[in-house]
Amino acid sequence: QVPVLVGTEHNGIIKGSIRSIDGINMVPVMQQSNSLLLSFGGHEKAGGFSLSQDNLEALIASLDTAFATLDSTLFEPVQHADLTLPLPNVTTALALALESFEPYGEQNQKPLFMSHDVCIVDKQPVGRNGGSHMRVVLKDSHKGTIVKGMYFSAPQEFISTPINKPVSIVYQVECNRWKDEEAQIMLQSTY
Repeated sequence: QVPVLVGTEHNGIIKGSIRSIDGINMVPVMQQSNSLLLSFGGHEKAGGFSLSQDNLEALIASLDTAFATLDSTLFEPVQHADLTLPLPNVTTALALALESFEPYGEQNQKPLFMSHDVCIVDKQPVGRNGGSHMRVVLKDSHKGTIVKGMYFSAPQEFISTPINKPVSIVYQVECNRWKDEEAQIMLQSTY
């Protein structure tokens, strides 16, 4: 994740808009480049600017320098979850209750849950895509509760994660109806 500046040029003047990310206040960042700008205004997370097209490369260099002084962890992806949920609470009853909120879509997104101290007990590749889809078995480190799930397009770092290493997971809960009704998790990320 990174701040974004977008602009259009007309008669040698670029006018644009800025959107930032959590932890990066664009006002002081842009003020460091004030001599290159014709105008700038905004607040921590958004703003507008104008500059001569002749100053575009210098602005890019100035912003690169400013961003290089910031803590690099600010640019790491942030995984958001709607609720932290202990793994033992992932039940068939929860999966069925979540179905009552369907249909899911842009205005009604499936909730994302997060659980900590989860051990990967087993993971097996499925499908023909070279093994990045994984069937997983997870266990709560404290209570021993076992939950099965899937991780579609699992990143290599997950595929190479050792068995029984505690991780935190972000996932959605679904009801698997193959042979019986059973809660399963659809992994979105691990860390």
